[in-house]
Amino acid sequence: RDRYYARAVRGFMDARGIGQAHLFGPSMGATPMIRLAHDQPDRVMKLVLKSPAGMGPNVLTPSPMDGILALEAFRLAPTYENMTELMRRFVPRKDLLTKEMIDARFASAQQAMKLAPAKQLPGGLADIRALLPKLTVPTLVLWGRQDRMVAMDGVLAALALIPNVEAHLWGGDTGHFVEFEHAEAFNRVVTPFLS
Repeated sequence: RDRYYARAVRGFMDARGIGQAHLFGPSMGATPMIRLAHDQPDRVMKLVLKSPAGMGPNVLTPSPMDGILALEAFRLAPTYENMTELMRRFVPRKDLLTKEMIDARFASAQQAMKLAPAKQLPGGLADIRALLPKLTVPTLVLWGRQDRMVAMDGVLAALALIPNVEAHLWGGDTGHFVEFEHAEAFNRVVTPFLS
């Protein structure tokens, strides 16, 4: 899937006349951005990866993570209750996880399943660790300590394998959506990196 989506992003850039761009790869969306930065580094100025999936097997964290189990439960039985359980794993802070957020995610998922039933989607992500040492673009990796979807083990792989990498970790009860959970701090980290 990473090659397919990397081609789609490149095609979009071509169609819009975008020669180079900064790329943001969140979660499962990181693998196509890494693929594109690897295959065509002249098209990528800088790469920002948020909780990137595909960084290899978990070493310090049990697998599968409970967030992945909740995602699978929702995929197999897309009920509001299962979406609520899934969102509790995405955003651990009760003060940030609102009914409106759950409603919006549930409605979005319901719409997406009309287009491509989730039970039919191919599973698994490519292990893209072999590409990481060959990345030439400056890369920023971001993670929340309580991310229950993508194990923080991946930040260690990024630091060990990507030549030009910086990492920022949010502690406490920060989950999978650091750009939402800590919007101002996220912008304070990402904006100077992209400047």
